[in-house]
Amino acid sequence: MVILLIGLIFGFNFNYDLETKEKITLKELEGLYNNTSSEITIINFWASWCGPCVKEMPVLDKFAAQKNVSLIFISMDFEQDEDKAKKILSKKGVTSRNYFIDEKDPDKLIRSVEESWSGAIPATLFVHKSGKRIFHEAELNHEQIQNIITQLMKNQ
Repeated sequence: MVILLIGLIFGFNFNYDLETKEKITLKELEGLYNNTSSEITIINFWASWCGPCVKEMPVLDKFAAQKNVSLIFISMDFEQDEDKAKKILSKKGVTSRNYFIDEKDPDKLIRSVEESWSGAIPATLFVHKSGKRIFHEAELNHEQIQNIITQLMKNQ
């Protein structure tokens, strides 16, 4: 209690935890897909203005309920569209974590995630805890997601 009070008085940030952050830097994003604790980590890049992105969100979110899968949404929305993105997440009933990317250089972001990525969304990175990665640049359906997860699990 005393530490919390001191922190509030002096402005220390006790919430620098990715569970409570809304914005994520490129370095933090790289940490998410380079240090996965789940068997499979799915990182989906989306935006509120992208119809196929919004359409696939509930399908992806269902996989987050699996014991060995974690799902993270990364919104590519501009700052002025963040409220719209939050409303979409709420309307779609998405329970997985969502971050807004805090990177001004889109080419740097794209190269960091996947060299072959054209920058189009939706785009999804699947990472096995062994480090094996599969990148998919297009809308995904349930069967495609399951096939990618099965492929990553089988080859380990």
